[in-house]
Amino acid sequence: MTIYLVFLLTHRPAQFYDLANFGWLCLLFFMVVIQQMCGRIGMVTGKGLAGTVCTNYPKLVLYFAVSLLVITNTIIIGADLGAMTSSS
Repeated sequence: MTIYLVFLLTHRPAQFYDLANFGWLCLLFFMVVIQQMCGRIGMVTGKGLAGTVCTNYPKLVLYFAVSLLVITNTIIIGADLGAMTSSS
């Protein structure tokens, strides 16, 4: 299986670039969907995502969701800083 993947990478790299672009497109789509869901939850309940999770789920789920939000925001800030330094 690994030899076949190496063969594909060396002989047909354009297909893998297309798959990578499709993956980024899917990631962007899910990011927009999650932002929309958080916005709608906030409009209906008057609370943010963490407040809604806190009232409806156990504390362990709240800590897990907040830790994922912190990790995600850290990665996004790092990507933004990298893009700003490479543009100048």
